[in-house]
Amino acid sequence: MLDLIRSHLFTHIKCSNGRDPVTGDFEPAFTRLQEYALERKLIQIDHKLIRWFFADMDHADAKARALACKARPNIIIENPANGHCHVGYRWAIPFHLDTEASLLEHGGRHSSVVWSAMCCRWGLINALDADEAYHAHLVKNPFHAAWITTVVRDHAYTFADIRALVDVPAGVKRYYRKGTPRKVATQDLSDVAASPGARDEPRLSHPDGEGSRDRYGEARRALDLDEIPTIHECEARRSRRGEDRLGS
Repeated sequence: MLDLIRSHLFTHIKCSNGRDPVTGDFEPAFTRLQEYALERKLIQIDHKLIRWFFADMDHADAKARALACKARPNIIIENPANGHCHVGYRWAIPFHLDTEASLLEHGGRHSSVVWSAMCCRWGLINALDADEAYHAHLVKNPFHAAWITTVVRDHAYTFADIRALVDVPAGVKRYYRKGTPRKVATQDLSDVAASPGARDEPRLSHPDGEGSRDRYGEARRALDLDEIPTIHECEARRSRRGEDRLGS
């Protein structure tokens, strides 16, 4: 498993030494050659192609909780000082994240693969009682001597496997906020995602610009206030009032 992880690492990867135990400051991430990056405590494992899901478990008995979960992780990277762990699940079929161009083309909707991955992510977070604000940009380096790395299983997971083992929501929260309760009611957006013709919905354009789906257009559509004048109309009215005053 560790050889597999190393074979997928880029030549240059982001890395950091994490939080300084003395000052408490977090070292910023920087990109280094792989041989030097592997000397750091935290590294970036996934890049454009997503092969893993990592969860951050901030519990003294995090390893025992992960092993007790029905969906047992492929790998556990433990901090021996406090028992906190990063647990990793390997996807059987890697996938690419949606690009900004793709989201713009389809009206802000995620692809079905990314949508399923997001739903499975929340199912695992709830099952593990993991940190919902963690997005696995940097993961505990499984090759570093500061951590205890345990390989639990080699078999990769599909989305169907995760759905069969844990409670996966039909919809996901669109926004994340650090410090909110971990186990909260998840908004069901499945009807929005599955509605026919959602991707064919016409986009709104600002009457005074080229932007699409901006706040101005969204407010006008939601409130149906077509009588709200545009900026150009306001300027025209101001100019007419000035001309009237001069004429009088």
